[in-house]
Formats: sequence, C-alpha cells, structure tokens
Amino acid sequence: MADTNVFCSQCGTSNLSSARFCSKCGATVTLLGSGTAMTPAAPGAMPAPAAMPAPAMIVSPYGGFWIRFLALFLDSMILGAVTVPIVLIFMGASIAAIAHLGPDPSPEQVFSILVPFFVIVIPLSICLQWLYDAFMTSGNMQATLGKRICGLKVTDMAGNRISFGRATGRHFVRAFISGILCIGFIMAAFTDRKQGLHDMIAGTLVMKR
Repeated sequence: MADTNVFCSQCGTSNLSSARFCSKCGATVTLLGSGTAMTPAAPGAMPAPAAMPAPAMIVSPYGGFWIRFLALFLDSMILGAVTVPIVLIFMGASIAAIAHLGPDPSPEQVFSILVPFFVIVIPLSICLQWLYDAFMTSGNMQATLGKRICGLKVTDMAGNRISFGRATGRHFVRAFISGILCIGFIMAAFTDRKQGLHDMIAGTLVMKR
C-alpha cells in the first residue's frame, strides 16, 4: 500500500506517512486516521475583519427654534386674515365719524369717537388670539394650524395632551413674558428640550409628529 503524504502541523512540510519526524523542522508527525492527511494552513492567511455597523443618526424629537418660528409666522398670517379686516372696519368707521364733526373738531369729540375703537378692537383681538391658540392647542390636533402645517404638536412633560387651562396659561405667558425682547422665544434654541420660557413655566413641550 502506497504511503500517504501528511503535512507537518508546525511548518506545513509534506512528509511520508511512515515518517515519525518532520524532515524539515524535526517536529513529531502524527497521522490523523487511516489515509487522512493534515492540510496546512495557508501562510499569511488572516481572518476577514468584521464589518463595523454605521453609526446611528440621532434625531431630536423636539421642535427646533426655526421650525417653531415658521409655525408662529404662519399663525400670525392666519390670525391677521381675520383680525385685520375687523380693525380696518372699525378704523374706517371712526375716521368717517370724525370727518362728520366738521373741519375743526375739538379734542374731546375726537377722543369720544376713538375710545370705542380701542375699547372694542384691542380686547377683541386679544380674545381671538387667545381662543385660537388655547382651543386648538388643547384640542385633538394639539396644535394651532401653523404648528400642524409644520408637523409639530404641544404636549405636557409626559407627552400627553394639555388642558385648556394650561394652554391658556402658556398663551399669556408667551404673549406677555416671552415676548419681552423675544428672550423667551430665543431660549428654545439653546435648551436641551427646545423649551421656550413659556414652555418651562407651563410645563409643556413642542414635539415633532
């Protein structure tokens, strides 16, 4: 029976199966089973490196400063479409009434005509803005139309819909406190959860849908 070539497990040199020691390095040659030869490892073979997963992109769930600014601008346009015609109607009526007083009306007469304009129009404008903001923010959409268009919603700190009372408080804090030098709005660009001053006071978040 012809000898079977076996390979040295140390250096890979081919040897006869009858050899007890490697002819090259002198290591003991072991025959693994009848007619079975050891296959040497390819010199310099290296395992393929494992593919590294791509780093995950972290997306903030909070509405940022600029998208909120756009939503506020859209809401201003929507409210303006309602309030500006009302202001123009009252202003036109006041100007017409003053014109009927003659060429030289007294200050008292002019004041008596302008008082209703300020007493009615300004409170009416404030009420329209409040009801629009509070009802829609506390409603099923959890957002004004501007925020809805921009893909935003207002929640409490747990992500739930806020009440009408909280939406009311948030609105007036935003109107009278955050509006001072716009500092309350600018804070939304720097806080971790993109909260303006009014959000911090009311305990609310502006989230992406």
